[in-house]
Amino acid sequence: GSLQSRALTRLSARKLYICDGTPIGNYPRDILPLAAAAVGGGVAHQPYDIRNGIYLERRLLESCNGAIRGIDQFRDNHVCLEWCTNEFKDDLRQGAKREIPKINNVVAFRAWAGTFVQRRLRNEPEVAPYAGCPVPVERTVTLEWDRDHFAHYLKPAVDFAQWFERDRKSRDLEGKGSNLVAILARISATIQAANQPHASDKGAGCRYMPLTSKQRYAIQRLTELSSQGHKTILYATSPAVLERLQQELAKKGVEAVLFTGKDTVQARTKRLDERFRFGPAPVLLASLGVSQRGLNLEQANHIIFYNRDWQADTEAQAIARTTRPDQKLIVQVEYLLLVGGIDLYMGQVVDWKKAAADSGLDYGDGVTNTDVFTHMDAVLEAFCRDTLGMSSTEAFRAYCSAA
Repeated sequence: GSLQSRALTRLSARKLYICDGTPIGNYPRDILPLAAAAVGGGVAHQPYDIRNGIYLERRLLESCNGAIRGIDQFRDNHVCLEWCTNEFKDDLRQGAKREIPKINNVVAFRAWAGTFVQRRLRNEPEVAPYAGCPVPVERTVTLEWDRDHFAHYLKPAVDFAQWFERDRKSRDLEGKGSNLVAILARISATIQAANQPHASDKGAGCRYMPLTSKQRYAIQRLTELSSQGHKTILYATSPAVLERLQQELAKKGVEAVLFTGKDTVQARTKRLDERFRFGPAPVLLASLGVSQRGLNLEQANHIIFYNRDWQADTEAQAIARTTRPDQKLIVQVEYLLLVGGIDLYMGQVVDWKKAAADSGLDYGDGVTNTDVFTHMDAVLEAFCRDTLGMSSTEAFRAYCSAA
């Protein structure tokens, strides 16, 4: 993890910087330019450098033979790569690579960063009175499939699993790593079949129009929380899902405000303020793409994630909209999963990304690489194995017979 900020203020000639913002999960290499800007490079307490500066080490007092560039030593010590081009090796910014989002040698990384980074935490006794609400409480809600929806979902899921197995064997023969872009493009049909089957026929050959068990639960839960006087935010990736939920909630007399990228910033912000933040609407239906940053939504104390996102910091920032100093209640967060579905495996990827990033922050001491990292390929292999096992079920055979 590294620090990104909204405001970076130079306070003195000593280059003391205050970063006013939320730490988010980045690649370890992203902190090196910040370190060089704050305290310099190739100095006693920050021996790495960027560009062509050398790595400062004690042996240079006797000889500079074999001196190493600071950026090369940093890459070897803390950056995890499956492969990369020489262009990327040169500056850790440009060029093709397959980078693993984890910190190599967490203990050494934290010891290095600790010499120039000081953080105040919201739960410190001196800070807590001014830092806002308690830590949110999170839980996972696992839902059963509707039989017909399950059969509909298995078609693209099995297609992906079979493709992934063929591609993996081919890559093994050629000695190549997985192509993450190709994987995400192909698995999108599986995600859509699980979460928005009424809006897309990609991979399945047709659309599934009935309300799914997940959609029915979301409607029931939002209605229940509304009747209890709570304000709730439901996050989803697809605007089509949010629009459907808004229509179904309206039938039950529950006003829900849409907040998606289909509207201009001015229009959606005006509606957000007038109807949800300072108005009577108890529900905000927000797409993850436009609502993760820049909003204060302390009016809500319940959050529902209709689907998972591949990025841990996307979910963390979405939750952070509600955990503001004006929040007086404990925020309750629910993640909706269909049993054995793709969201379960996306959640595993998010969890190890979050653990890997957090290991570089406040409570990572003693965390090993094994503890914080599971390769995405391993998660996808488990998904494919389980999916191919489920494809032998009666529901899938019935679907194939009908087709």
